[in-house]
Amino acid sequence: MGKFSFTKRYVLALSLIAILSTLAYFNLDHLINTQYNSSKLINISAKQRMLSQQISFYAIYYKMKNVKKTLELMEKNHNKLLSYPMPKELKKIYFQKPIELDKKVKRYIKEAKNFYITRSGRSLTYLLTHSKLLLQDLDKAAKVHVQNAENSTNYLKKVELNIYLLTLLTLLFEAIFIFLPVSRKMKEEKLKDKVLQEQSKFAALGEMIAIIAHQWRQPLAQLNFNTIFLKKKVKDEEVKKELENNEDIIHFMSDTIKNFEDFYKKSDNSNFNPIISIKQVFKIVDSIIKLREIKIIKEINSKIFIYGNSNSLAHVILSIIQNSLDAIKLREIKEAFIKITLNDSEKYIVITIEDNAGGIKEEPISKVFQPFISKKKIPSTGIGLYMSKLIIEDKFSGKIKAENTKNGAKFSIFLPH
Repeated sequence: MGKFSFTKRYVLALSLIAILSTLAYFNLDHLINTQYNSSKLINISAKQRMLSQQISFYAIYYKMKNVKKTLELMEKNHNKLLSYPMPKELKKIYFQKPIELDKKVKRYIKEAKNFYITRSGRSLTYLLTHSKLLLQDLDKAAKVHVQNAENSTNYLKKVELNIYLLTLLTLLFEAIFIFLPVSRKMKEEKLKDKVLQEQSKFAALGEMIAIIAHQWRQPLAQLNFNTIFLKKKVKDEEVKKELENNEDIIHFMSDTIKNFEDFYKKSDNSNFNPIISIKQVFKIVDSIIKLREIKIIKEINSKIFIYGNSNSLAHVILSIIQNSLDAIKLREIKEAFIKITLNDSEKYIVITIEDNAGGIKEEPISKVFQPFISKKKIPSTGIGLYMSKLIIEDKFSGKIKAENTKNGAKFSIFLPH
């Protein structure tokens, strides 16, 4: 289907629907005409039975005008019946032995004409003795006409049904090969836009932090110098203590700027131990964790290095921990904890992040890695875990999975080494 553009596929589908609709119209028109013609034939065939009996009845009572009128009508109807196309079974009745209905009807009409002209007793006898036999044969012909009409109607109904099914099939193909790909393409484009927006936010945030760091470093350094200078000048121990506290605050601010700058700045791939990424993350969220009194459990035991971008892995870990922090806050979890482990196995370095925030409500749980399914009651792009999965799979050739534990959620990251 790659060779056919959306427009070509759409035009093809519309053309097929137009053709099928035209066929349906002509088939329906043919069905109506067939039923009309069949009803005429059945009506004429039934009249022949009645006319044959009327001729013999009028002949007995010598109602000659009625005999003439009836036999002329019977002859006209017989010729009309013969002018229509006949199925094989009807041809056998009319033209083949043992019935040969055409000969019998013509002979019957001939004898009726002879009786009308000559008043022949022999012709009258023929009419009286053969009227019942002719009626039986006309009955057989009438039944065939009825059966033929039913067969034609049923055949055309089947054709109509097939056209209807083909139309539905065409509409189904139209949905599968035209509208679904377009819808999928639109979703992909929307997702690309969102991913680009997120990447742009990271880049913009990194640039903004770099600017802040550049603007603040000199004033902070000056404040730190002033604090040291004042410590040397003052004699009051209480003032010295306050100046030392100010010095600690300045160092904290400087370290915070450096941590954010390191986290968001662009960096190249290199060999690194994931401990570096974990430390980067906790430098960012440490103040929030302390503010919310969340217990952090660390079980770090890894000496293996992997190749990649430490900042990218840090972004993944931060995204998962941020989800835990959001869930803890949203559900007002008491005695909340976040547990992070780092261990080496034969094939992988395994990072697990676990919390007691109530678990993941998505079913199946793997849907949390799909884009735009966030059900948080706080602002969210819905692509944090999706991007995390992309980073782990594309940049580290690893895998990530989510599962629920007894009290919360657990994410496992497998990084091949």
